Amino acid sequence: MPTRVLVDECVPRPLQRELTAFQVRSVQEMGWAGVKNGALLYVAKFSEGIYVLHAFQKKSQKTARFELEFARSRYAAVVRSRGRR
Repeated sequence: MPTRVLVDECVPRPLQRELTAFQVRSVQEMGWAGVKNGALLYVAKFSEGIYVLHAFQKKSQKTARFELEFARSRYAAVVRSRGRR
């Protein structure tokens, strides 16, 4: 089963299309588009379990770039650590 990735509304579609090794879903596809001011959670599911990459209180419609970069760096760290097994 491919790894599932949930992306926020502000992630560009071209970037989503580049993630061909993953099962990518957007918040729009999940029916969560336009949800305002709430907790946002970035997770990645692998065969051994689900990793919480980043969780924070979203305070505006657009997700801050540093929040996205933090989640990306955490995802990269999880992928690297899984490769060492």
